[in-house]
Amino acid sequence: MPESNQFTILKFIQNQQDKQGYAPTVREIADHIGVSSTATVHGHLNRLIKKGYLTRKQTKSRALAVTTAGHNLLNEQETTSSIPLFDPSNDSDTPDAVSYRSVPEQLITQDSHLFMIHQENENMIDIGILPGDVLIVNHQTTANSGDIILVTLPDQSKQVYRFFDVNDHIKLVPENQHLNPIILDSVDILGKIVSLYRPTVL
Repeated sequence: MPESNQFTILKFIQNQQDKQGYAPTVREIADHIGVSSTATVHGHLNRLIKKGYLTRKQTKSRALAVTTAGHNLLNEQETTSSIPLFDPSNDSDTPDAVSYRSVPEQLITQDSHLFMIHQENENMIDIGILPGDVLIVNHQTTANSGDIILVTLPDQSKQVYRFFDVNDHIKLVPENQHLNPIILDSVDILGKIVSLYRPTVL
């Protein structure tokens, strides 16, 4: 199955084909998923084609088309209200999902782009986010001060902090009295935490 951005792209292409009768441009796809690089979009499209979910006719513009397998995948995900679970230790820009998990239907909206990731450290224990919890994240590249977000740090680790945009810098605050805030000039935001569930209760 494709990872979160690829699934979003596949769904966007199908919706545009249904609405307009033709596929969106690469730039329109980039704008839809919130990236500036068309090369990133081309990478996602090539992986979707390789997996059999898209086809492309080289001789035509706007020649992308969702395959039968792609339609089946979209229908399956809409029916089961499931979202991808990723491995936080994977430092790839385009990781494949480890698995798909069902979520409450009320979390799924037309504008949401949800995925899951395991919380691996004690950054947020003072507000009840514990190691081993599964976090439900809405993929977005911006945040408001006070939001709890998933970020990629300069060492490429993916971690959860409370976000503050303070004048000329970014302040990432752990909800753990034993840890110090991180001050950065900028940060790569992967998404906002919208919910969690705890697989086991001891």
